[in-house]
Amino acid sequence: MTQVLGNNKKSHEVRRCTGEGHLKLPIFGVIVVAVLIGAGAAPAQQSEPPAQTATEEARIAFDIPAQPLESAVTAFGFQSGHQVAVDQATLTGRRSNAVRGSFTPAEALNRLLAGTGVTYRLIDENSVTLVAASLGGTNDGPIQLDPITVQGWRISEVEGFRSQNISSATKSNEAIADTPASVNVITQDVLEIQNARSVEDALRNVPGVTPGPNPGNVSVQQEFNIRGFESSLISVNGVERRSTGTLSLANVESVEVLKGPFSVLYGDLSPGGFVNVQTKRPQQEFAAELSAGVDQVLIGRGTVGNGALDVTGPANEDRTFLYRFIVSADGGSSFIDDVDSERYLAAPSLSYIGLGGDLRVDFDFSYLLNDETFQYGVPAFNGRPDTRADYSTFFGSKFSTKKSEDYTAELRADWQITDATSVDAALSWHDYLFDAVFLDPGSLSVAEDNTINRRLGGRDLKSTDKQFEANGIHTLSVGETDWRLLAGGDIRETTVRARDRNISDFDTTNALNPNNSVRLPSRDTIPLTYSQDDTTTAWGLYGQAEVWIFDRLKLLAGFCYDDIEYDVTYQDISVSRSDTKLSPRAAALYKVTPTTSVYGSYTTSFQQEVAFNPDEPPFDPTEGEQFEVGLKQEFFGGRALATLALFDLTQKNLVQPGPTFDTSVQTGEVNSRGIEIEVSGEVIEGLKVIGGYSFIDATVTEATDGTEGNRLPNTPENAASVFVTYDIYDRGDDRLTVGGGVFYQDKRFTSVSNEVELPAFVTVDLVGAYAFTAGSIDLEARVGIKNLFNEEYFVSGDGDGIAFRGQPRTFSAGLRMRF
Repeated sequence: MTQVLGNNKKSHEVRRCTGEGHLKLPIFGVIVVAVLIGAGAAPAQQSEPPAQTATEEARIAFDIPAQPLESAVTAFGFQSGHQVAVDQATLTGRRSNAVRGSFTPAEALNRLLAGTGVTYRLIDENSVTLVAASLGGTNDGPIQLDPITVQGWRISEVEGFRSQNISSATKSNEAIADTPASVNVITQDVLEIQNARSVEDALRNVPGVTPGPNPGNVSVQQEFNIRGFESSLISVNGVERRSTGTLSLANVESVEVLKGPFSVLYGDLSPGGFVNVQTKRPQQEFAAELSAGVDQVLIGRGTVGNGALDVTGPANEDRTFLYRFIVSADGGSSFIDDVDSERYLAAPSLSYIGLGGDLRVDFDFSYLLNDETFQYGVPAFNGRPDTRADYSTFFGSKFSTKKSEDYTAELRADWQITDATSVDAALSWHDYLFDAVFLDPGSLSVAEDNTINRRLGGRDLKSTDKQFEANGIHTLSVGETDWRLLAGGDIRETTVRARDRNISDFDTTNALNPNNSVRLPSRDTIPLTYSQDDTTTAWGLYGQAEVWIFDRLKLLAGFCYDDIEYDVTYQDISVSRSDTKLSPRAAALYKVTPTTSVYGSYTTSFQQEVAFNPDEPPFDPTEGEQFEVGLKQEFFGGRALATLALFDLTQKNLVQPGPTFDTSVQTGEVNSRGIEIEVSGEVIEGLKVIGGYSFIDATVTEATDGTEGNRLPNTPENAASVFVTYDIYDRGDDRLTVGGGVFYQDKRFTSVSNEVELPAFVTVDLVGAYAFTAGSIDLEARVGIKNLFNEEYFVSGDGDGIAFRGQPRTFSAGLRMRF
């Protein structure tokens, strides 16, 4: 039975979040859906664009949420102006992917059908037919889909330099253009073309984010500053890690930054936001990738090699079991004298797809080893980092060591119970071991006679993170409103055992020519000066409601109730405390046009306070509060997205030094307000861009230690970056890409005392890539130069004097083979 809709406009109305209002497919036979209007999400008063064919390059604004495939196919017909012929049995029991943004009809169908087991064939200019994938693949005119990608649990939908969707901002799949918050996703394409080697490299592209006080392998974890606030917890797949070493990017699908307070979904966090790393998932199609490369400092010492193997595919014939295995290694010498490093990663994973595709279970395990020379940076001289010595000068001992090991295991499940209801759950375990013996500048500044006192130190730490999380999502329509409801909870436990040893004045050396050959004793022979054992147990319940009203106005409200117990033994002092906190969140977004949105939000956060005074009640958690308004604009047919955000963020209850030695008071307050502008995407065919600008006024507003009015550390007032690539040749299997970027940071301070200033800097990068095919192997060769003009700069600082140098001019080359 075939049915063709007429030109009655009323029948063409499209609902944003559900299939309501669409023609329901009959239970039997074949139907044909004919639609003669273009962008169904456009306002009724706009003129109707001409229908497009599946082979034309013109793009159409699609807005199709994930839903039963029957409804999604109908929505595609309405919004594209195509007739779609399909056998009902082919679609029954299948669900579509979300398609939001501007795409050609072919691109939209590829996204809509990816992983569903359905493909399509061109009938004529305005008609396509859908068939089971097993029926396609003949040579009589089928359109072949892109390789199927089964991403798994909470992976952002990314393509090129722009991410279309993000899950971590609301714990439900959401178009970034429709998310009433400032979020960033650094895609794999950006990481690859920029030859990124670390999370720090990735975050150069995000306005409002800078390296924190410990980027130079000195701490037990990487730290970043977001909107002026130090964020010391990195999340992996949405799960917080108390401590972690420098992560390998070999297993990273994308790097997300969620700005502002997010306690409503993630518990106690820094109010500035947090960094979330998404790892790679097993795929349904076999693929293998082998890569190797080298980074070479062009002036002086510094050679680092890297290599990785990534294999994925189905483990059985019906593709219900999938596997992925990733191994990588990198290591070599730093541009700093006597500093070397090695890093190894092994990351196997297994997935199960069941219940006709409605159930997915993922199990991931990873092991990461970092073995390197401990180095603490450059001391200050006359209020600035001491640059009189050579740029490669090492102020420690070549016998300093630092070794860390990460063990991670994760079990995740996602079950689509009905068309409107889904549940997901995750159980994770993370173990981190850290061991170091080092000689570093105990004096944070150089004396007038050019000497520094050095400290002999030893540090060992073990932390374990365990977390269980479960969520339920339900969608429904009530009148002219479409709802998405989220309810969930989590249980977390973290244990930390830390031991620090040091001799504060171990020796003295000349800062202009330090002695790097001092042999160090074993760690256990150094006097113990600090010991701490703590256990944090927390549980939380949260809820969130999102509603679209008349397809234009989106409202969001949520809350989280957290209960945290903290037991710590510091030296010979034991303290137990319990805190509860209710964190609200509210936001609104209005679609001025299908490509223009304005939003406003109010968000809150809290963060556990670990400081305490002996024989006194424990301190309250610090509290964060943010007001944000913004504009999101899609350009160039939806290929690019620009965001403007204005924010005012305050954190209260900060702990400050007390009136007597070794005491503290809780009276501090800091405020950060500013503007962020960012853009990402493909502005014209072959020309991609990512970049942004931030102005941040982050200062201490209340203090007892004389720092009131000072700027927060490692936070430039102005920062900007822009990175552009262009495909100067793209034909068949051959593509030649060139590009480059400029990265700027204003002056900053190493600490809140504002005594030592880091100067402003600008660095320039160049990149090039050539992709081609040799037989059945896809190859890509890449070259690049970082810091083209060999700018001598400092990425961040720690305390009242220590600064960490940036990478000098470095040439990189690499080759990737895909089978």
